[in-house]
Amino acid sequence: FGTSGAVVTDLGSSTDTGNSLLIQPDGRILMLGYAQLDQNNPNLRTPIIVRYNTNGTVDTSFGTDGKLVVTIGTFYGTQIALQSDGRLVIVSGTNHGQYVAVRYDANGKNTDPSFGTNGVAVVPSFADDFFSFGCSDIVIQPDQKIVVVGTEKNQGNFTDFVIARFNSNGTPDTSFIANGIFIMD
Repeated sequence: FGTSGAVVTDLGSSTDTGNSLLIQPDGRILMLGYAQLDQNNPNLRTPIIVRYNTNGTVDTSFGTDGKLVVTIGTFYGTQIALQSDGRLVIVSGTNHGQYVAVRYDANGKNTDPSFGTNGVAVVPSFADDFFSFGCSDIVIQPDQKIVVVGTEKNQGNFTDFVIARFNSNGTPDTSFIANGIFIMD
């Protein structure tokens, strides 16, 4: 695997970080990391997903030369999950009190137009711009509904628990909780 059991991948900046891994059923590895791609905004970290073959080489058939740069907004705590059909779901919290999800095809090249609006879905809350949501984890249920857990922060004054659920088509699941999202003190 790799060189002496290790793989190093440049995500495009001098301050790249790895965040989480996901092993596909065929043994390939998805790694979610962050890179500081906007030199004018050092606090903006762009999520990037790299797929590796089982021997540690970058799978160039995924995304663009093995990398998928996720550019759907301002992110807090991005998480990834794999649906049973191989499609990839990426969820992040935003600084506008909402969760944003994007679904890509299995090769990471295109968003899925049947999900949300052009592949991007939002579960908004009643919170305003003073609230930021962080995504801690994501699970795909057997019925393909997407459950997200995380936190809500109000400019550092408090932190609450948040759980939300998307339907398989990316709409908020209002059968779960009103508006598809629940915030608990």
